[in-house]
Formats: sequence, structure tokens, C-alpha cells
Amino acid sequence: MFLLPSCAIKKIYNPFKNFLMGEKQKILVISDTFYPRRGGTEIIFLEVLKRLRRKFEIHVLASFYGIEREENPQGMKIKRIKVRNRVLFTFLSLFKAVKHARQASIIQTCACFSAFSAFFLAKLFRKPCVLLVNGYFGKKWLKLRKFPLSLIYLFFESILFSLPFAHFIVLSNAQKQKLVKFGIPESRITVAHPGINAKLFRAVKVSRKNLLGVSKKTFVFCFFGRYDKQKGIELLLSAAKMFFKRKRNAKLLLITEKDRVLPQIKKLKLEKFVILKDLMPQKELVRYLSASDVIVIPSVAEPFGMVAAESLALNKVVITTGVDGLGEIVRNHGIIAKTPEEIASALEKCCELKENGRLKVNARSYVVKKFSWNKMAEKFERVYGKILKS
Repeated sequence: MFLLPSCAIKKIYNPFKNFLMGEKQKILVISDTFYPRRGGTEIIFLEVLKRLRRKFEIHVLASFYGIEREENPQGMKIKRIKVRNRVLFTFLSLFKAVKHARQASIIQTCACFSAFSAFFLAKLFRKPCVLLVNGYFGKKWLKLRKFPLSLIYLFFESILFSLPFAHFIVLSNAQKQKLVKFGIPESRITVAHPGINAKLFRAVKVSRKNLLGVSKKTFVFCFFGRYDKQKGIELLLSAAKMFFKRKRNAKLLLITEKDRVLPQIKKLKLEKFVILKDLMPQKELVRYLSASDVIVIPSVAEPFGMVAAESLALNKVVITTGVDGLGEIVRNHGIIAKTPEEIASALEKCCELKENGRLKVNARSYVVKKFSWNKMAEKFERVYGKILKS
């Protein structure tokens, strides 16, 4: 019996399938960072794009920034430029993306250096360009970065958001209001809250003694995330210094870049009160969060705050500054504390509630229902549909 090779079958089948089902519209995503690098933007693009693949043909152009190996999850069509410098990628992507940009129906990018090349290619080939606003900080850059880098970031951001993108997708209502204040019409802004992995972020039973080396009675408050001024670790350590003067049977579990935070811990003489762990895979992270009593999120700027939603999914008490998107997440399910003094007082209150057996929160059903990757993908799909019809 004569059998056709698989490549020949695909050449016959694919055009026939497109004829019956209609050819998919092509979306070109240009982003200098992409999975398997793990950050908020990378996770958003991964989760949203793998859901959009059912209705759109997705092509991704990315760099090797922050990754050691090439990985194409969910069979996505990913082309990587072999550079790890984000600025260099911006220039190279102008040439590497020409073919796909010409064939694309929509070009999708995010608020990073590569947004400029994505916008230029969109204008060159008269394609609509959608910007995912993974962060708009405005004058907060003056606090987040040292001079003159802060002015460079501020200038970069003001130029970027002055460009007439077809649409802006933001992560919170707080970010939307900032863009409206900047001068972008509300009709060109869509709020799409990121989702959480509800199956993964579910509290598990762990032995505190084996995992942390402390008893059940010890009050444990935790911070997890990268070491960055935006994340407010300095704010937390100042609060911890005050708190430990009054409460001794307690520990701060810090899950971050150990080498970078250790000098601050030593400077404040907090070594004996801190359990220090490096950043870890999410499956392992859930065990450490489950062993904690309270999660502290002291961010000074946070477009959304996925860590808050993930912590609430574990039914953990969250103490947060409530800036930007964080306030929308915690609402009635967390404690807002903006200064080191307020954070220290909130920790004392939680410690006393634990001693009385009343430190409880029931927020899982709320966050699982509200923050869904399917819902976020639907928002992207609506934006694309509206653009394609216009």
C-alpha cells in the first residue's frame, strides 16, 4: 500500500482545513523577553497566547534575554534572535521581523524597548499595533532608579506612551486612570486583569520544623519576589527591625536574591530573625508560602500585583501598601499599611490574632473567580476583534 509522507499530507490537509474553517488572522508578538524567563510579562504572554492560538495564528519574535536555552512552549511559533541585550534586540528586530510584520493582521508588543521597533514596523506596513502596558510608573521612576537613569526611564516612557498605538491593554484600573491622565482616550484602553494558576496555588500541609526549622507557635511572615527597589524590600526590613524589638518569637522568611539582600540584613543586625531562601520554582514556593502565617507585599509601585492574588488563593493574610493594582486585589481581604511603622503595627496585630487562634482569611473563592487567564485572553480577543472589524 502506497503511503504519503507526513509533510506531504500536511501540505494537502492544511489548505483544505483553512478553506473549511477560514484562514486564521496572524498576530505577530514582538517582545525582547519571553518564556522560559519567568516574570510577570512573560507569564502573561504565555498564558494568553496559548489560549488565543485556537482562533489566531501566533508568531513570536523574542531574544535570549534572561534564559539559557531555547524553548517553544505549547508548540508556539517562536523565532529568537541570538542576543541577550534588550537594546540590541530592538534594533535587530527591525530587520528580522519584516517578513512576519508584512503578513500580520495585528502586531502585539509590551511596554519595553522592543515596543519602538514594533510600532515602527506597524506604521511601515500599515498594521494596527497593540501595546500591553505591563507597567506605567511616570514620576515614580525618580524614586525607583538612581539619577541619571531615572530621567532616562522617565523620558523613554513619556515618548513611548505618546505614540498613537491602536489600543492599550492595562493590568488594573489604577493603571488605566494614569494613562487617561497622561492624555490617552479611555476608548483606546482596556483593563485586563491577569489570572492565577488556581490548581498550583492551593495551600498544602507541610512540616514547619522540617521546612523552616521553627515550631507551629512561631509567627512567620514572608516576602517573595525579585530584589528590586520597586518591590519595597528596604521598607519591609525597616518595619521588621521595629517589629522584632517587641515580638521575639517570630521569623521573617525572605525568598529573593540572597546575595543582594544579605548586606542589608547584616547592616540591620537581623540575621537571627531571618530565614533566607533563593528564588525557587513555583511548586516549591507554594510549600513555603503554606508554612507562613502572613505574606507581606511592601511594593512602592505595582501595576497589578500577581503575588497578592496568589497569596489570597492560599487563604493567607496579606499586608500590602495597596499601591496601584494591589489595592484592587486585596480590597476587604487584606491589610493596607504604607509606612514601616504601619507595617510593623499590622504585623503585631496579626501576631496577636495568631496567639488567640483568630488569624484567618477566606479569600480563595474570590480571587479564583475574579482573576482568570481565560477572562484575560477573552479581553485580548475582543480588542483584536474590534480592531479587525474597523
